[in-house]
Amino acid sequence: NVRTPWPEAGTTRLNSIDKIMKVLVTGGAGYIGSHTVRQLVKTGADVTVLDNMVYGHIGAIVDPEVKLVKGDLGDASVVYPLLMTGNFDAVIHFAAYINVGESVQNPLKYYMNNIARPLVLLGAMQAAGVKRFVFSSTCATYGVPTQIPIPETEKQDPINPYGSSKYMLEKVCKDCDRAWGLKSVFLRYFNASGCSVDGLIGEDHEPETHLIPNILLTLTGEKEYIEVFGTDYDTPDGTCIRDYIHVDDLADAHLKAVDYLMKGGSTECFNLGTGLGLSVREILETAEKVTGKKIPVRYGPRREGDPPRLIANPAKAKEILGWEAQCKDANKIVETAWKWMTGPRGGHY
Repeated sequence: NVRTPWPEAGTTRLNSIDKIMKVLVTGGAGYIGSHTVRQLVKTGADVTVLDNMVYGHIGAIVDPEVKLVKGDLGDASVVYPLLMTGNFDAVIHFAAYINVGESVQNPLKYYMNNIARPLVLLGAMQAAGVKRFVFSSTCATYGVPTQIPIPETEKQDPINPYGSSKYMLEKVCKDCDRAWGLKSVFLRYFNASGCSVDGLIGEDHEPETHLIPNILLTLTGEKEYIEVFGTDYDTPDGTCIRDYIHVDDLADAHLKAVDYLMKGGSTECFNLGTGLGLSVREILETAEKVTGKKIPVRYGPRREGDPPRLIANPAKAKEILGWEAQCKDANKIVETAWKWMTGPRGGHY
């Protein structure tokens, strides 16, 4: 792991925005959305959040100047008036369901929320003449990659409804570009992780599916143990390797994507990761080092569809957006998550 200088929470890394922007953030009361909203506010942006609060949290919106509209993305009676009167410069879209396993069991839920409802948003944007769209996509659109690290030129061949739903919405946005000039940035995340450095906001999913918080929940007594799926992969220690990217770095990329579009950028896709891979066992060892506690672990069989390695090639984002992950230290990532877990809110809103 490489230690790098890392700004404290709320420090504005983006200095190139020349005007106060009006930005609509869908799903802005969720995990990555709330961290992005917080950074947008630090730039002086005028931010409105649209969230139905199915998975969002009012407590994640910590800046009083943020306007919160409680409503569903697919409700035209809410979305059209909001876009028609909002005079927004750009929309950042987070409001998606993200549980891969659930998507396999209930694909229609994912296609409805991740594709059908955003069509209402895009229709309202077209009607209002808003033509800048930053989309929270995923590396799951690649399926099982043939190249590691994964470049954006890798074939998109998703293997579950979650990945398929994100891939389909990317295609819809490209069609909208050809039809009416919508300019989109697709940000394909790798493993979002960590929490704000000051512990004020963090990761609170129900159910929780991410590795790091699930590990830490065993130490707060909320989980009996962490299950590791597969120990016989073709990796140095037999467990899956992933690219863990801190949530504040992801938030920073969204600001840079908006700025790119404000300056006339065309529709593009970017991988967001560190370019470094860490195995499940390495994350477990890091958590034990950071917390000073032994993690209760059970080892089980592989999960269907889990590739051995998923590591980003983030060179394109650096070249075009001027973005690079600032936190490449697994210790720091786990430290921020543990600070949230053990802070005043106890890891929950």
